[in-house]
Amino acid sequence: MDIFLHERPKIHTSEYCVIKSINSSWNDFGFKSKVQLEINILNQSLVLQAYYTFYSNQRYHTLASSKENTSLQETQYYILLASINEYKKLAKTFPSRFDEILKDLNDISFLRMQRKQPRQFHSLLQSEIFNKSFIRENDSFQAYLYGYKGTDLDLTTDITKIIAENPLMKKEIIFEINKNNSDFNFLPYRHFVLIGRNGTGKSQTLRKLTQKYSNRNDFSAVICFSQSDKSNSFSKRIKNIRHINLTKSKKNIEILQLMIRMKYGSASYESSNLEILVDLVKNVSFIENLVIYKDKSTYISLNELINFNSGEQKTLEKIQEIITYNQFKIKKESNFYELSSGENFFINLIFNLIDNVNQYKSNILFIFDEPESFLHPNFISIFSEIICYFTNRLYCTAVTATHSIYLVKNSIQQNIAIFRKNKTSIEIERPSFNTFGANLNSLSHFIFGFESPLEHEDRVIRQILELESEKNLSFEELINKYGKFLSSETLDRVYTRLSNEFF
Repeated sequence: MDIFLHERPKIHTSEYCVIKSINSSWNDFGFKSKVQLEINILNQSLVLQAYYTFYSNQRYHTLASSKENTSLQETQYYILLASINEYKKLAKTFPSRFDEILKDLNDISFLRMQRKQPRQFHSLLQSEIFNKSFIRENDSFQAYLYGYKGTDLDLTTDITKIIAENPLMKKEIIFEINKNNSDFNFLPYRHFVLIGRNGTGKSQTLRKLTQKYSNRNDFSAVICFSQSDKSNSFSKRIKNIRHINLTKSKKNIEILQLMIRMKYGSASYESSNLEILVDLVKNVSFIENLVIYKDKSTYISLNELINFNSGEQKTLEKIQEIITYNQFKIKKESNFYELSSGENFFINLIFNLIDNVNQYKSNILFIFDEPESFLHPNFISIFSEIICYFTNRLYCTAVTATHSIYLVKNSIQQNIAIFRKNKTSIEIERPSFNTFGANLNSLSHFIFGFESPLEHEDRVIRQILELESEKNLSFEELINKYGKFLSSETLDRVYTRLSNEFF
């Protein structure tokens, strides 16, 4: 497809795009990058709103500085469509040519998802024209993040029940979603928990659940969280789901930039997400010391950044500055420390939840496979509170498979399914008492105590207790020392015993 500036080509061609400047009073600090695209393919025409720049003489220019009508085959130019809706219009009009057209246009949202980008691409992302003009508005910044890989943002029907199947016993598990508790939205009414020993079918149940709802007839999106790329629960062969490895953190700085921009947006979902981060900074001790880091002399604390309030232009300049800050660290006095695996896991969880809510807005199904594996028990309580916030406020639903009684302690009775493995079968049991805030000893005894644990396992636990009883080890230190050998369930039992919460 040929690209032309200002007017249609005089010679006949069946596929072309004309880029026209727009006269607008919109203030983008004088860059004037807004344009109109007219795409013509085989007598079918589509007009789109976009932003345009080209690179020449070591700087970026716009149509305001280019008047000639020319083909741009020799010029390094970039386009960003103005909103997610513009990408939808393009996909609807030219569905079979969507990727090809975006590639021909050097669309920035398309390029950011490719393994190989043009030479100037990363300098463009750090340029003033990109940060002060292209992505100044929330709609265009959302388009940059989600335009190419965006999804339908229309809300789907809010369902009344979740149905899962445990393949090992070929029986359905039905969780009712109680919608009549608006006065008690501080309780986890939309978070459901599967708990049981290894081999009882928890992972297979999650996989069946993912397959059942992957068509997105009931949910706007299905987001699956695990601790590795090769989860037993979420096969890459299941289409239309999003799988997130919580041990990786490629997009956190980018998501943070989006949240800071929300100060100048009006969307209620986005505003609430910034409130979540503000609350976390106040209430989670290690986040108070979290900094976005480039080097020892170039960093900014998360607390300072989310409270940064020096006007729109200075905020945009600050966002442009932190593009080069590529990691989080903990700062204590004058020293900087790497995040522990648990802290890193927790940060990844928060930012990925916020990222997906920004993209899909509401009625999302979140599925978690053993999130406690990297989390200190104190973090599990905060995890439960955050899931409660997202699910109740945004009409989302969460299902978690776990070994942790700490998660059960933060869940309500009717939302828990206990998988028990007998000699000949696997059965499902619901708790016979209110579980939210219940005594850990009672929960442990009810969920695991009626089974006959292996004597060897108990003997190993006793020996660890003897070795570590005087050392006051943290949960993180237990994971580092024994995580290669022991399951998260066993580590949980060891930590609980060491903390004198059971015995």
